[in-house]
Amino acid sequence: MVAKPRKAPQAKKSLPRGLTLKGRKLEDFLPLLPAEEKLRIFAAAGEDCVVDGFTDSRPAKALKANTIRSEFLRYMILGGCEKSPIAQRGIWLEGAFVKCGKEDGYLNLEAETVPFDTAIENSTIEGTINLLKTSAKLLSFEGSHVRGIDGDGLETTSDLHLSGGFESNEEVSLFGSRIGGELLCDDGIFSSTLELGNSVVAQNLDMSGSFSAAVTVSLRGIRIGGNLTCEKATFLDPNNAIIANRAKIEGDVDLGNIKAKGTVVFTGSDIGGDFMPQGAVLEGTPALQLRNTTVSGTLIWRGLGFVDGEVDLSGASCKTLNTGNTSWLRKREKYAERDDERRTDTPEGEKKVTEYHTKLDNFTYEGFSNLPDNCKSDYWIEWLKQQPEEHLGKKFKPRPWEQLANVLDTMGYEEEARDVRIEKQKLQTEFMAKHEPAAHDSFNLWHWGTIFFRRVFWGPLVGYGYKPGNALLFLFGLVLVSTFIYNQAAQRGVITPTHPLIFKEAGAGGSIPAWCAENWVYFPDENCASAMPSEYSEFQSFIYAADVALPVINLRMENDWAPRVVFTDGTRDWFGWWVRTWEWFLIAAGWILSLLFVSAVGSSIRR
Repeated sequence: MVAKPRKAPQAKKSLPRGLTLKGRKLEDFLPLLPAEEKLRIFAAAGEDCVVDGFTDSRPAKALKANTIRSEFLRYMILGGCEKSPIAQRGIWLEGAFVKCGKEDGYLNLEAETVPFDTAIENSTIEGTINLLKTSAKLLSFEGSHVRGIDGDGLETTSDLHLSGGFESNEEVSLFGSRIGGELLCDDGIFSSTLELGNSVVAQNLDMSGSFSAAVTVSLRGIRIGGNLTCEKATFLDPNNAIIANRAKIEGDVDLGNIKAKGTVVFTGSDIGGDFMPQGAVLEGTPALQLRNTTVSGTLIWRGLGFVDGEVDLSGASCKTLNTGNTSWLRKREKYAERDDERRTDTPEGEKKVTEYHTKLDNFTYEGFSNLPDNCKSDYWIEWLKQQPEEHLGKKFKPRPWEQLANVLDTMGYEEEARDVRIEKQKLQTEFMAKHEPAAHDSFNLWHWGTIFFRRVFWGPLVGYGYKPGNALLFLFGLVLVSTFIYNQAAQRGVITPTHPLIFKEAGAGGSIPAWCAENWVYFPDENCASAMPSEYSEFQSFIYAADVALPVINLRMENDWAPRVVFTDGTRDWFGWWVRTWEWFLIAAGWILSLLFVSAVGSSIRR
């Protein structure tokens, strides 16, 4: 194989001597405008430069006294030159109107290193600020108006201020930026997207006060070393107000009194402090998504202003839950048709629709704080029934019920925990009867036998194993009813002795008069009582009822006495037949209730 000849190395081209970067010398900008000359002088002195004619608001139009060219401002921000030195304090400019070039329309600082703190406040920048991959110290555009900001990859060692009335017409994108201090957007107005995805904010992110965002605020994958504060902010996007998927926030999330037209999303996020939406008005559909989010502190769901749509807490977790009646129990009436303004009266001719719900599947928490008064079983069951209808029926979710019951147990609310578990079993039984695959097979005897057992015996008689004492109460109630029945039977002569010798002695020539057989308990005369063997047990209706009903206890009363079904003349005694039938029922009920009691006690011991 023949080797290819190598190319001869070419000589490096030498750059022309004296070549300098364009726009880095004062001569490039002469003659200076009045505001530019003033900035040059004040920057060298380390003083704030307030442009002539500035009052309390940023300029609405360019005037001779307030105009600064974007190229000159860039020159000053990047350190000026020997003829325009910058004091260590940096650039502090207020009240300027920054004219951007017609060709690019940018204040261009792309990929530059800004050596000093820079503040352009209460000013108007008619173009877009290009901060792509820029390195800076403090940057402040507080109170200023800009067309937009391209700041992907921006790095600062201190704060970034887009606050105090800051306003942008187009997108402010800080995707993948790294802010070494705080990112302050409080009282800012963003007419387009605020993109902070995959950014790192070392301290707090503040979007509070009169902050307003017309389009989605994207916080996907953001890392915040302090708090995320949105108190009293307004989010106007009807689809998604805030998207903070996979965000990691070391401190609290404060959504107090916000107004959000769209969904607030914190799916898969990690919040190191508390989650606080008190007073929030959430009108999105869904309203709030916290799926698979971890709140290491308290999830405060109390005192909300208005929540219009679904709240999704599926897979979320928190340390404690701070809840209030009006916040959790939020099923309200709304209408199929309604105006943009919330209605306070009932419109005629409009159908009421109740469809607010909270998804709680796999939502875990360790306890409750600041519980409302009178939190009895009905309160907790009603809370869990805020779930979607399909999670209570067709797609029944048992986990929220067990989660709540376990927490109530650990807090000492054992009775409420038991009632929650019983309600879960009721719903599960209906799910088995209507929606399990076996429910569609009419010939599945095992399945339908199980449903029958749960509906007729296991649920009503022992509370699905959680109330074994109910079986004893039912049994005692049957004994009392039976006592009355057997007492009436005895008075009518239906109760008779079972020993054959007693009947023989009542026959012709016997020691017991024949008329005594008319009523063996309440004898017709005293001679019958004296003629009865003294060792034979005396009939007691309560003892007899208990002896029949209790299958494992022998009180000997059932051995000696029984209801008869024919009179002494041989005719049928229908009342006696009815008493005998009741006795069969009592025997069966006694066995069933006793077995259910033993089974329920066993289930309690296993749990």
